[in-house]
Amino acid sequence: MAKTQRPRNPLEPLTTTVTILSALTALWLGFMTLVIGFGSGSAFGWGRENHPACVDVNGGLLRIENVDITGAGLPSGSNLGASAYSLCIDHPAGLLRAGIALTQLPSTLLFLGFLLLVGRLLRGAQADGVHSRPTARRLQLLGWYLIGGSLTVATVEALALGAVLASQTPYSDWLSGVSQWHAPFAVVLAGIGLVTFARIMRIGATMSDDLEGTV
Repeated sequence: MAKTQRPRNPLEPLTTTVTILSALTALWLGFMTLVIGFGSGSAFGWGRENHPACVDVNGGLLRIENVDITGAGLPSGSNLGASAYSLCIDHPAGLLRAGIALTQLPSTLLFLGFLLLVGRLLRGAQADGVHSRPTARRLQLLGWYLIGGSLTVATVEALALGAVLASQTPYSDWLSGVSQWHAPFAVVLAGIGLVTFARIMRIGATMSDDLEGTV
């Protein structure tokens, strides 16, 4: 007698991937908490008092003079140049430390929110069915979250960087970070795709409900 093949879970491999990512993220957050509270480093601008808070800066936003970068073994006519720097500040004040945190923390919060919404989507799909209107609504919410969240995060981090630079250099103001603003095209397009697919799912679910009602 032939064995009946068990139907595959349509939510795989996404469910397994999200589970692994969530576990790794929890471990990473635990490690960052230990670093901030007890370690010798810093994260998101926070750490022990004797450790500087650093932020990555595009080289074009700084005026660097009299710096000689020599690369060992470079042939004649070749030079090295730095396109990015780490600006480290010893004992930053509360507002400055918060500004440094805003150059890094929003991206992490966006990712954490993404994991939570994807987990909610998968749990709802298992309970209500993949091709259902509640699942379509959750998918649409996830798409709008990616669109609005990614644009907001990019803007906040750029403006925070400008504020940090304005407090440290006489050549910058709080709008300086705008030149380092990068449109999150891939994330926005992914969000638009999810919103569109959610609308298709909702139409399909409505048609399926109508057919069931006429039978």
